[in-house]
Amino acid sequence: MAYLILITLESLVVSLLLVAILVALGSSASRLVRGGILIIIAGIGVALTAWILSLSLTLFASWVGKNPLRLLALAIPIIAPYVLGVVLLLKGWQRDRADKTLLPRAAAWSRMGLTALFLAAIMLELLTLMMIDLTVRQTMAAVRVEAYTLAASVAPERLPESENAAMLYDPLFSNWHVTQKDWPEVYVQASEALTGEMEDGTTSQAGSQNLEHEAFDFGNPELGEFLRQRAGELALLRRAAALPACHFERDYFRPSLTMLLPQLSDFHTAGRLLALDARYSLAHGDFAQAIDDINALFGLARHSKEPFFVGLLVSISLEASAVRELENFLMHAELSQEILARIRLEWTSSLQEVFSRSVRMEEAMGLLTFCSVATGELPATTVVALSRGGEPPLVSQLPTFRSPWLVDDLTLFRELMKDVESFASLQLFPVTQRLESVASLDEEVDNARWRAPLTHAICPSYRSVYLALARAEARRHVAEAGLAVYRYALRHNRLPKTLDELIPDELPFVPIDPADGHPLRARLASKDALILYSLGPDVKDDGGRPLKFDAAKGVFEGDVRFVVRWVPARNRAETSE
Repeated sequence: MAYLILITLESLVVSLLLVAILVALGSSASRLVRGGILIIIAGIGVALTAWILSLSLTLFASWVGKNPLRLLALAIPIIAPYVLGVVLLLKGWQRDRADKTLLPRAAAWSRMGLTALFLAAIMLELLTLMMIDLTVRQTMAAVRVEAYTLAASVAPERLPESENAAMLYDPLFSNWHVTQKDWPEVYVQASEALTGEMEDGTTSQAGSQNLEHEAFDFGNPELGEFLRQRAGELALLRRAAALPACHFERDYFRPSLTMLLPQLSDFHTAGRLLALDARYSLAHGDFAQAIDDINALFGLARHSKEPFFVGLLVSISLEASAVRELENFLMHAELSQEILARIRLEWTSSLQEVFSRSVRMEEAMGLLTFCSVATGELPATTVVALSRGGEPPLVSQLPTFRSPWLVDDLTLFRELMKDVESFASLQLFPVTQRLESVASLDEEVDNARWRAPLTHAICPSYRSVYLALARAEARRHVAEAGLAVYRYALRHNRLPKTLDELIPDELPFVPIDPADGHPLRARLASKDALILYSLGPDVKDDGGRPLKFDAAKGVFEGDVRFVVRWVPARNRAETSE
């Protein structure tokens, strides 16, 4: 605020001195010339007002909003002193009766003196801007060191090559960059069928009753031939996914918006290949191979957990694919306790821990983005385009945006990240108790659009990230409960009437629904089908209806569910209860 007042006063003095020079020059001019001078004076006033308003809006945009009266109220303190000064100066064109020469008063003004004062005022304002810029650069130098330290605290540990899955992924992904364009149409068709199932919240398999996806046969010979050609790559994927951790060579200590993370899209390709191989193996009765593929999918999900929000979301997507393939496998395979024992539901880290690490890395990346804009390495308009897209606010396009308004933007960013870190450090679930808090974070980001455009550009929709976490947590819980139900069914040759029957032999306790903190729901859809479900993002009990994204409303509707289908004649139960 102090910077704004200082620059406003200096700009007003410069403008009025320029007006004084013009009045002095026009003191002996014709009416036509004086009319031109008046137009120039009016233009100076408009330019001054626009200049100061553009700077003021960085502080007062959230107050002004779209209210023209408030904008006028902000402009009046700028316009009024200028108009008053111009009126007083224009009196210089009047003649002083006591002056025998009958010349206008301004004729006696020292034009050289006014010019000297004008140049001095310009130099003073330029010096002020330079001092502010220097202060900003010194501040950003300290911020850069802070960001490096923060990034180092959450960067993945380096691994011995023998334990690092990236050593296997890298050559495989590089090969795909060259050969994937030649993959046959059957791969595209099968991938689209899997995507359709994910969007519909259903699963299908050759011979199932799901008519919507029955058109594609995952056991067809053409798909089998494609997978046989990829057998070596699939074996390499399974080997890599079985390793304990993954560390790709990237500069985690200097994260930026322009950092390339090509392996994340490759993980999606790897996940589709494994899912297709699991479907094909299941259709041809190779249950061991299908389980190996599903376990490898869970391994991919673990390895893709980069300490960035985008890495977290890719990991969640792969984990969802793994759970979907597990659900489909259990519904259609010939089950036994030995087969179930091969399935590994390995959640190596809590979602809250990964979320908290991602928040700190995103903060480090944000701080370094401010530093890059301050030094001119990265234009503010580029930041806006890379992050949220659309037309950036006018203030982010001004050459003077770096000083001192970037400091105010940075201050708001720090305050916001402090609130986000506080949110991430507390218990994330149930959703019913935390949704209001995460909504307030998004409100802070939205309110920062004009006052702090970089903060608005850098920060994501925290509500969207949080709800993705909630769905992932729910998916974990229903998958654990679903696997336990199958173990119970193999022991008793029937489905449990309630989830309490799983305790203590199959589960230590009934998993909690992360949506509302109550135990998971279970509903018998038929004698041989049990639907386990968690409430969806709307926290409404839809009776286990599949979770779908409504594009028109922009929200998910339905529940996160896991369907257990028990066929006694097909599965090898231990008793005939």
